[in-house]
Amino acid sequence: MPAVEHMVLQQFLRALKEEQLKHAVAALTRPPDKSEFGFGHVCGLYAGLVRAEQLFEEVIGEAEDRT
Repeated sequence: MPAVEHMVLQQFLRALKEEQLKHAVAALTRPPDKSEFGFGHVCGLYAGLVRAEQLFEEVIGEAEDRT
C-alpha cells in the first residue's frame, strides 16, 4: 500500500476513534436522555462506532494481505 494511502487511512482510523471517545465521554458526563431509551440510543451509537472500527481494520488487513 502506498505511503500516502496508508497515512490517509491512519488519519481516518484516528478520527473514528476520537469520535467514539467523544460520544462515550458525552454519554457519561451529560446524558441527553436518562431513560432506558436514551441509554440504549447512546449504547447503540457507541456500538456502531466500535463495529465501524472493526470493519475498517478487517478491510485494511485483508487489503494488506493481498499486497
